[in-house]
Amino acid sequence: MEPRTTKAELIPTVSMPRQGEIEAIRLSAMQARDAAIADVLRRAFAGIAHGFRLVANTVAEWPRRRAVYDQLHSLSDRELADIGLTRGDIAHVFDAQTAPKAANDTAPVAGAVRAA
Repeated sequence: MEPRTTKAELIPTVSMPRQGEIEAIRLSAMQARDAAIADVLRRAFAGIAHGFRLVANTVAEWPRRRAVYDQLHSLSDRELADIGLTRGDIAHVFDAQTAPKAANDTAPVAGAVRAA
């Protein structure tokens, strides 16, 4: 007759982590999660604060910009031409991306070749 094999004998012995090791892994995972959440919140609040600063600067700058706009509108067409602008360019002076280049601006253009 063949002896019976117990279930414990069939399953190879695998070292299971102890309760202290499990707790250390769990604590490490929680700390990593909390650090990631804190980083996301920090970046979100920094973005919101940056937006508020932009709005505050724009509001504070408005009276000065409006005064310059009014001064440009009060110039004659000849005076505007002297500084390299037309009446249609006045609105674009305040937009940095589409601001026209002044006629008397002598800064070299990249890649341009000057005639000798």
